[in-house]
Amino acid sequence: SFVKSLDGHKTMKISTVCTPSKGETQEDIVDQFVNLSRIVKQTGSHGVEFDLSCPNIAPSEASSEGDIYTDAKLSRKITEEFRNEVGDKFPIFLKVGYLKDYTNLVSETIGLADAIVAVNAMPAPVNYNDGKNVFEERGGKAGVCGLALLDMGLDAVGQLVKLRERFGDFKIIGLGGILSPEIAMKYLDLGADAIEIGTGA
Repeated sequence: SFVKSLDGHKTMKISTVCTPSKGETQEDIVDQFVNLSRIVKQTGSHGVEFDLSCPNIAPSEASSEGDIYTDAKLSRKITEEFRNEVGDKFPIFLKVGYLKDYTNLVSETIGLADAIVAVNAMPAPVNYNDGKNVFEERGGKAGVCGLALLDMGLDAVGQLVKLRERFGDFKIIGLGGILSPEIAMKYLDLGADAIEIGTGA
């Protein structure tokens, strides 16, 4: 398999995202993440990333616009359910969007998640030059990424570093607007353990 072909300096984590449909409950969302993560583990992946913040999924009664991460208790429920199944040896990463305060999320998931990845693309209106909306059929919003996220990403990492000192150890993966080595170093200098690159790649 691909995972087995990696040399000793490389690892692979697979990202999962829930796509709730109309009528699904929070329990259905938890089940989706757990079932997908079972498959991820079976591939031999070195870890799983729960994308709790994908801005491009359809809303449901249980969540909207990929904002699962804004519900700290639901984020805990998802993480705890899979952690109880796999034990403490399989790394779980939580990919989140921007929050003005990550205290609730960290306090709920500490000891369950190995790392927090911040920040993912954020939902925002996208318009043509004439003002017409590009994504009308999707409620007018789509995930915006790249340099537009840089300030939010740096703020998120700064917050998480302080919360790690308060609540206990977890890894911090910086993400958002990393388009150059200089920007990458800003994240690492703030205290991120590693970086994740999307748009830049």
